[in-house]
Amino acid sequence: ACREGFAHGRVVWFGVDGSGWRRDFLFYVENTHTLVAIRRGHALHPFERLDRVAYLFCVLCLNLFLAAVLARDHPPVEANGRADYVRSPDYLTWLLAASAFNLFYDRLLRVLATCACVERGGALFDVCCL
Repeated sequence: ACREGFAHGRVVWFGVDGSGWRRDFLFYVENTHTLVAIRRGHALHPFERLDRVAYLFCVLCLNLFLAAVLARDHPPVEANGRADYVRSPDYLTWLLAASAFNLFYDRLLRVLATCACVERGGALFDVCCL
């Protein structure tokens, strides 16, 4: 039941009474937050702890790369010895583009890490989410 709940995105785990929502929220955060889930994620969650560490490493490396490219190729305008981000439309445009690419990459990695296609014994043509 636990694996099925994770697979279907279940959010109510501890009851529907008034006090269960706090435990449900904490359980949700423990299993979905990038840093918290590395240490506190449920053992039966399809996104395993080692996969989460590799995912975090990949996302941080992409962030570092995009920040370096942005700083080298599209620096903000200097005014009075300080960076003026408001008067730097080129910088803001590329910053938004890099952020959008990072969000896309983040979601793609999460889908690929939890997809039934890549799990041991997964079925490519029966229940693949791709």
